Amino acid sequence: MRRLGIILRQIAARGRPNRIKNCRNPENRGWLRTPMGGGGSGMHFYLWWAQSDSERVAPLAPTENEVFLRTIRHHDEHTPLDCGHRDDYIHLSLQELQTERIDGVDCSPWTPEQRAFIEAGEAVRIILGRPGSGKTASLWRAVERHPARHLLYLTWSRELAWQAHLNFSALTPDRTIRCWHFTRLLRALTQQDEPRLTLSESRRRFREAL
Repeated sequence: MRRLGIILRQIAARGRPNRIKNCRNPENRGWLRTPMGGGGSGMHFYLWWAQSDSERVAPLAPTENEVFLRTIRHHDEHTPLDCGHRDDYIHLSLQELQTERIDGVDCSPWTPEQRAFIEAGEAVRIILGRPGSGKTASLWRAVERHPARHLLYLTWSRELAWQAHLNFSALTPDRTIRCWHFTRLLRALTQQDEPRLTLSESRRRFREAL
């Protein structure tokens, strides 16, 4: 359920999970698949899902921006899959997603260490971890739970700032969270067009200044 909670947050923020595979056989063309874990590769099981414009869910008369999560299957299971009926699905709103529960089942995606960081009350917090360990997701969740209605979120690249903007726009639509990269912050402070430096050049200048 932890993996499902992560995927639900990705869909809510961007309309799709980070990892997607198509179905190649004609009987299932239109379904999309996302790995759910299991086995050494983490790809023994897949979530089968579809966006509202897919032919697979056309009988459900979907509205715009709906996403249908149909089932979880073993990676070798490719028998034809129909969309079923609307009563087969649990309707999940943004507000319900924020509770991290689905139909009474806990779908929280956080490890105990991540939850400790998210719920900590200190003004300054540090989170450490390997790439892909969930540092950014934990930081975003901590920002979502912060009581301030106006926040400035800083990161080091335009792409990360844009991804953060998509996340907060979807999951905290009633708040103002500005997502800037550091060069933009310098421009705002100095009122000058600060050049964007490479990471290696930034490190060199930082060490030189020290």
